[in-house]
Amino acid sequence: MPTQKKHWLRLLERNFAREDGLPVLERVCRETAARIGPPLRRRQVVLTLPVPIPGQTNWGGLNGRALDFRKPVDCLAACEWYLDVALAKWHALAPRELELTGFYWVYESSAFTNEFLPQVAHLVHARGKQFCWIPYWHAGGAQANWRAFGFDVAWQEPNHFFHPELPDSRLQAACDFARRHGMGLEMEFDGRLLSQPESFEPRFNAYLDAFTRNGVKETAAVAYYEGGVAVFQLATSEDPELRRHYDRLAEFVLHRQRLADEASRRVR
Repeated sequence: MPTQKKHWLRLLERNFAREDGLPVLERVCRETAARIGPPLRRRQVVLTLPVPIPGQTNWGGLNGRALDFRKPVDCLAACEWYLDVALAKWHALAPRELELTGFYWVYESSAFTNEFLPQVAHLVHARGKQFCWIPYWHAGGAQANWRAFGFDVAWQEPNHFFHPELPDSRLQAACDFARRHGMGLEMEFDGRLLSQPESFEPRFNAYLDAFTRNGVKETAAVAYYEGGVAVFQLATSEDPELRRHYDRLAEFVLHRQRLADEASRRVR
């Protein structure tokens, strides 16, 4: 649904809220470093860049002028404004444990012209940041052309977990596609892993099995979609079977962090 300027600002307010956003992540990273030692690398942050919906006329105004998203130039103006407001908030926060590395284009298909997205990418790159994308499985063939849109990093969504009728072969197809096109993969699950384990535990495990079998853990970027609170629910569950899923996911992440640390040491 189209959103307005006030909603874009509300997103930033949540991201930078003192008790509900990046300041909390900064504090937790600092406390963790004090407990187990400083990390080799700062934790990287990617912020969402909201999408100006083509045709929208009630977004709001900039510099005393109402923007009209029927005009690509106004869509770009809104994106540029948001990038600058986000960067100003980041610099005001001045985190020591976190590094802002990029902006995420939230729309999962290629419903924009081949000319528009590269212009957005240019705005992001001009500010020294990466442009990131996670297209869904049926993104109209756009996945293969992600670099042409100006993206620096792209992850392929298998969209397997949410559809029990889909065979596990979807995950192999996603791994094969991502490998051919230089993409990462997305790990996906939600609270149904806890509420309907008989149906969704096998689907959760199928992701980790496929990613391990295909070397994703060692060779590709991995994004995680977990439905909002599923990781927390697994971590705090008193059910040993559910906790086992958390431990397996944690070991998967930990293994990747060890590899990243080794690569960081070699660079140094």
